[in-house]
Amino acid sequence: MVPPDRFLKRCVDLPYLLPTPAQTTAPYFAILAMTDRETKNAHLPVALWRRLAALVYDLFISLALMMCVAALYHTLIDIWWYGTTQSTSGFNPALTAVLTFCLLFFFAFFWSKSGQTLGMQAWGIQLRSSATGHLLTFRQALVRGALAFVSLGLGGIGLLWILFDKDGKSLHDRMTRSEIVRARPLS
Repeated sequence: MVPPDRFLKRCVDLPYLLPTPAQTTAPYFAILAMTDRETKNAHLPVALWRRLAALVYDLFISLALMMCVAALYHTLIDIWWYGTTQSTSGFNPALTAVLTFCLLFFFAFFWSKSGQTLGMQAWGIQLRSSATGHLLTFRQALVRGALAFVSLGLGGIGLLWILFDKDGKSLHDRMTRSEIVRARPLS
C-alpha cells in the first residue's frame, strides 16, 4: 500500500498519467505502486539495443504466424478454390497482401490491448501514447505498424532515427505521437 503522502507526491509529479474517470485502468494503479527509482526510469527513452532485442523475439513469433497463414492460404485458395495441389511458383501478390495485413493486425492488436508484444514483455518495454500516457487506440497502432514496416523496409531508417532524436524516439513514434518506455517489472 502506498502511503497517502507518496500518493499525492506522485499525482503532482505525474499529472499527465492521471486518467479521466472513464479511463481508470490497471496500469495507472501499477504506477502508484512503483518505487521512486522505478517511476523515474519508467519515463526514460528505451535504448536501441533493447528495441532490437524485442524485435528479434517478435520476429520468431511473426515467422510462425506467417507460416500458419501461408499454409491456410495454400489450403483454402490453391486446393479448394483452384483444385490444384501444387502452389504457383514465384511472387504471389495476394499472399503477400494477406501476410502483410495479418502482421499489421497482429502487432496492432497487442499494442492496443496491452501495449506490449511478447518480445516487448520479455525485454520490459511498453508502447503508449506520448500525449496521454495511455495505450494506443487500434487505429493508432495500425498506422504505427504500417509506418514501422515502411521504415524497416527502407533500411531501418526509422529505427536509426533514435540515435539522432533528442527524446530517443523512432520516426514512426514521432509520427504517431507514441513512445516506448520501460515497463514496470513483474513482481
